[in-house]
Amino acid sequence: MEVFLDANYRTEGEEPVIELFYRPEGEGDKKLKEVRNFRPYFYAVPVGSADALLEEIKGEEFHNISSLDIVKRVDLRDEIEVVRISVRHPRDVAELRNRVRDLGECKETREDDIRFTQRYIIDAGIVPMEGADNKTLRIASFDIETIQEGDKNIPIMISYKDNKGMRRVWNYKYKPKLDFVEKVEDEAAMIRAFIETVKKQGIDIIVTYNGDNFDFEVLKERCGELGVPFSLGARDYEVKMERRGMNMGARVIGRPHVDLYPVCRRMFNLPRYTLEDVHLALFDEEKLDIDVEKIGEWWEKGENLEELFSYSMADAESGLRIAMEVLPTEYELSQLIGQPLFEASRMGSGNAIEWLLMRIAHKKGILVPPKPSDREYASRRMDTYEGAYVVDPVRGIHDNILVFDFRSLYPSIIISHNIDPSTINCECCKTDGHVSPNGIRFCKRRRGLIPELLDNILKSRIKVKLELKRLKESGGSATKIKSLDARQKALKILANSAYGYMGFSRARWYNNDCASAVAAWGREYIKNTIKAAEEEGFKVVYGDTDSLMLAIPGDITEEEVKRVKREFLEKINKRLPPAMELEFEGFYTRGVFVTKKRYALIDPEKRLTVKGLETKRRDWAPIAKKTQEKVLHTILWEKNPKKAAEIVKSVIRELRERRTPLKDLVIYTQITKPLGEYENVGPHVQAARKAQKRGKRIVPGDVIQYIITTKGNSISDKAEMVGFVKENDYDAEYYINNQVLPAVMRILEALGYGEDELKGMGRQTTLSGF
Repeated sequence: MEVFLDANYRTEGEEPVIELFYRPEGEGDKKLKEVRNFRPYFYAVPVGSADALLEEIKGEEFHNISSLDIVKRVDLRDEIEVVRISVRHPRDVAELRNRVRDLGECKETREDDIRFTQRYIIDAGIVPMEGADNKTLRIASFDIETIQEGDKNIPIMISYKDNKGMRRVWNYKYKPKLDFVEKVEDEAAMIRAFIETVKKQGIDIIVTYNGDNFDFEVLKERCGELGVPFSLGARDYEVKMERRGMNMGARVIGRPHVDLYPVCRRMFNLPRYTLEDVHLALFDEEKLDIDVEKIGEWWEKGENLEELFSYSMADAESGLRIAMEVLPTEYELSQLIGQPLFEASRMGSGNAIEWLLMRIAHKKGILVPPKPSDREYASRRMDTYEGAYVVDPVRGIHDNILVFDFRSLYPSIIISHNIDPSTINCECCKTDGHVSPNGIRFCKRRRGLIPELLDNILKSRIKVKLELKRLKESGGSATKIKSLDARQKALKILANSAYGYMGFSRARWYNNDCASAVAAWGREYIKNTIKAAEEEGFKVVYGDTDSLMLAIPGDITEEEVKRVKREFLEKINKRLPPAMELEFEGFYTRGVFVTKKRYALIDPEKRLTVKGLETKRRDWAPIAKKTQEKVLHTILWEKNPKKAAEIVKSVIRELRERRTPLKDLVIYTQITKPLGEYENVGPHVQAARKAQKRGKRIVPGDVIQYIITTKGNSISDKAEMVGFVKENDYDAEYYINNQVLPAVMRILEALGYGEDELKGMGRQTTLSGF
């Protein structure tokens, strides 16, 4: 089966020609299909009569119009007549829409901000990545290593790995005894070798890790200076760097480029998102790593070359391995929302749901609402409503905790009560509509676009999960299992986006009353469930948004846990609408609750679940994370708070005695904009600026690894990037007072311990919290 990978358009004469790139069924590079008879179009909405607007348009000298038609479309819930204006070339849309808007008979224009190729994909009903899988697609990962020359990054090697078995590191200086290293004549030859390999291998998808903001930018710049065409694309198209918000996007026409960094940030919940961290989280093994500050020195002196080249190769191999895990979900998202992989892999969840709505709207003849103007966006940002209901946690330690979650609570509410901008305060249901707890009414007779979409998504996900379970139990195909798992993950991402989408200030289908009503119903359902739990004799220790944590007094057996949770679920689910269901999430032998959204649980297998505490933040050093985890495990499993306090005292002693290795003290923070644009200079910015003065190039997207040293007055003054810090040169009191103690004190305070006692300056007076 041919797989649709990407779309582009070129101009021949004055006519646009759409290019559709496919992965052919057999061998060979991309298959190209051309479309020459599709024209850009948009709609003009009349003030009164569509005929009058049509005549007014005809009376103007619009030479770039190819056709005019009056068509019927649905605007939210009303069918109206609009003028469809087709133009000769995509560039004509922007100029013509402004002139049409100024006509007396025109109220507004619609769908004039949809890119030409994306418009065609929607209209033609093409499904990107349909039939895609990692076995049939040719996927390549690459990475570059650089050295500093003035303010420039100069590539010294390019590592490459594809799923056809090719692995290579090109450079222009050394030939160590490693079979994957190839020495070429110069930098230009190195870049050309990489480009030629991608083409020769017929690569379909290129993956990088933060390649949008580094690897591609560096290579694009160097190609310009060296006179080398950066023609990685199909049909020898050169790489295009596109501005996408505060980041860049490296577009390789015909061979979608997927930057794994934003994909992994969206898909996983990790303290940090370096390549090494993601690799460890996914595969439970360390990726080969070196001190990157040594690269320049080793390169110049010819030292540790095998280690250096192996590290470079490991970067490309790790990127490919991660890609093989996460790409199937991206294929599914691309299919579901109907947009090419390059676009889909960079979309936030709100944008993804919006493109899916636009695709469905076209099929149903619904006019797509316009994006908000800057003024309207500013006005929307002032809108507020009451959010989710949160039960304050019963602070301290609790045993025998049952955790329940509403399955897709907000999507279920939207479906059950038909919440949509087109169904609010309708004329047909003034006396018997769905009325939210805060008094907003929704139609019972005509299905809204968003409820219909969500209903289909949830039903599809349930069906996929049942099939997935069946295959796992019967020992089915591993390939099929992975494919189904990827699809259910993609469906989950979309299902969980709709509630936030209607309250998102830049959304086309924005409606604050809809979002407010969803939240109101959510509060009502969680409150009713809490009341029922208390009537059954449970102790409610915490409740937040769509989850509930209940403690069972006294000792309890595994069989009793099963019976109690079964009976409670049966009672609650009988009262809920058909689309909604309370589910059992898990049983935990013990938990410690600190404040709202801050708690830790341990299950019978000694596995910790930590929420809202510092172990999940990436701007804390490993010393804080490790200490907190040890403390939690000691309190929750060993039930020994005294030992937990001794662990903290021991860590403090080691810090003061300078026995703590630097690797446990590194703090990671991302640079999000050019260094000169920061007004408030935090430690990471100061460390980056110092490194920049020493010749290191820092770009937005870089994750700065720094240590708080002893040299300087303020904390920012003391910050230095790791490569410029000697072992034992750290500010022990900073790490004690700003890292270790804040990570554990919220927990230990609940057990009666104070900071002075842990620092060896006094004694606790009570353990009443325990």
